[in-house]
Amino acid sequence: MTPELQEYYDSQWTMFASKGWQDLIEDLETLEEGVENLRTVTNNDELNFRKGQLDILRLIMERKATCEKTFEDLHDE
Repeated sequence: MTPELQEYYDSQWTMFASKGWQDLIEDLETLEEGVENLRTVTNNDELNFRKGQLDILRLIMERKATCEKTFEDLHDE
């Protein structure tokens, strides 16, 4: 692993360990609950918009796990 890549992952671990990251994830989980409620969806456009919102929320919320998996894969090579 290059020093630059190691530095990148080190900064990711620092971010994931921060109170700010934990607060963000909690806020996004709360937001996700509201977006998942489909009772107010009235048409396909709104449904597709909600699906996009959920995709982005999950992308951010799963960032830590994705980085950990990628880092392990790189380390195993």
